[in-house]
Amino acid sequence: MKYFWKILNIKGQRRYAFRWLSSVRKGHLLDRRIPWIPYDVIEFLKKHIHKGACVFEYGTGGSTLFWLSLGASCIAIEHDPEWYKVMVERLNSSDNIDYRLIPPEKCHDQSQHLNYADPDVYVSSDPQFKGYNFINYVSQIDSFPDEYFDIVLIDGRARPSCIKHSIKKVKVDGMLIVDDSDRSYYFSKTIGYLKDYELKRFYGVSPALNIMQYTDVCRRVK
Repeated sequence: MKYFWKILNIKGQRRYAFRWLSSVRKGHLLDRRIPWIPYDVIEFLKKHIHKGACVFEYGTGGSTLFWLSLGASCIAIEHDPEWYKVMVERLNSSDNIDYRLIPPEKCHDQSQHLNYADPDVYVSSDPQFKGYNFINYVSQIDSFPDEYFDIVLIDGRARPSCIKHSIKKVKVDGMLIVDDSDRSYYFSKTIGYLKDYELKRFYGVSPALNIMQYTDVCRRVK
């Protein structure tokens, strides 16, 4: 409740105070089909996504249901078997979703967990995945033609690797969305891949979180 009063005093964000208060209820994001990204980004996407849009996402949840509610089709990649089961029940065999469980695999080189900023290493910074790689997970997008997707959302594991593999798959005027973009290591070795993109950085209140959050929306301009 303390954070609710804080939101009311943040210029440009106070309009989300009551939405945020509702979002902390268990199951709210899935029930209401709300992505776990700043409200400003959600409102931006509602204005810019069109029915029939083709979306690819790393990391699943309320965002997956959000795309479908707007009439988009979605290829969604999930690494967690338990969360995958939860989402399968929610998706209810929708015709517009290709939902894939792609768990991590054991690394041959156990030192690789130290290089999580390197997009060619395919590892997560999360200590629970020490000794594992996400090569198969990240590479799921490779089977699609270049400039195939209207939107790619990167909100899962091994995000620098996801950035590298995704940039050519976004259509001109399409969007590459990177959540938690204040984590500078996402871009320390990948910023050069984004030369054909125009960045719009959002910072604001997000559902169910008691901190402000950064998300980058990168529009492909050529």
